[in-house]
Amino acid sequence: MNRSLVSRLLVVLLLCMGAAPAWAGNGEALLKYVPSSTRLIVNVNTATLRATRGYAIALNAFKGTPKYNATIKKLGFPDLNAFDTVMLTNIDANENDPQLFVAMEGRFDRKKIESEFELQKEIKKEVIDGVTCWVVGDREAATFANDTTLLVGAKAALVASVKGAAAATSAGGSRITALASSISRVDRNQEIWFAASVSTRLQARRAELKTFRSMRGTFDIGSGLTLNAIATLDSAASATAKAADLTKQFSDGAASKEMAAMGLNNIYQSMKATAAGSDVTLTASYPQAQWENLLRTATAVMAEELR
Repeated sequence: MNRSLVSRLLVVLLLCMGAAPAWAGNGEALLKYVPSSTRLIVNVNTATLRATRGYAIALNAFKGTPKYNATIKKLGFPDLNAFDTVMLTNIDANENDPQLFVAMEGRFDRKKIESEFELQKEIKKEVIDGVTCWVVGDREAATFANDTTLLVGAKAALVASVKGAAAATSAGGSRITALASSISRVDRNQEIWFAASVSTRLQARRAELKTFRSMRGTFDIGSGLTLNAIATLDSAASATAKAADLTKQFSDGAASKEMAAMGLNNIYQSMKATAAGSDVTLTASYPQAQWENLLRTATAVMAEELR
């Protein structure tokens, strides 16, 4: 996807501040737009993240960079109030062509964004089956499903998504057949939640995932970093073996001099994997001080790309 479109839409995904309505953040309103062939969903509740110390650290790293400031000004985000939810998904299109599909929820200055698109020579306006798309190249595009929902991805997927959502008569998320069960059981009130289905093709390509069937979980990054995840495997025996393997990996990581040098050995020390039936439950935590130091380093590196 062309950097002109991506940078103007995605660089601000996790960098928006301000009050949010009660419905925002958990992704419930966006699920109906996600294509049915989706194998992975990661939902970021930016409405909740705005109240965390980690968010402020990340924002401070980015907001002084020229490219970020230019993006904010051009797209009408002067108060950084735009995004409340960012949902990243991977569409299982075909073996050699996985497609990223992004759904964003917020309070946009839609007219200003579309006016900016019209000024970009590499962005073309196309109306496809009644859906207005802003297209870059042969395939990548953005479209407003409505004034509060912005979608980015392959234009064919966008059109199908808008049409499918409009025609849906059942509850949100029911179109995502491969992930319906995992989504229904994940805590969608956390800052970040994810759900994944492991296809037979992926099992064949990645030996370590051969026995995996699905995964779901949450990240709480309000104070430190806390991970809670469940992987469902093909049998209780596989789950027991995988939990033992992970426990050894965590022990090795905690003792690693390389991990200690990066300040990551503490998180390995906190990691635990337990098996119950065909499920492996993974938990981990990272103390607030170490998490904030890691975040400062990571965001500083990323911010350099915007200078």
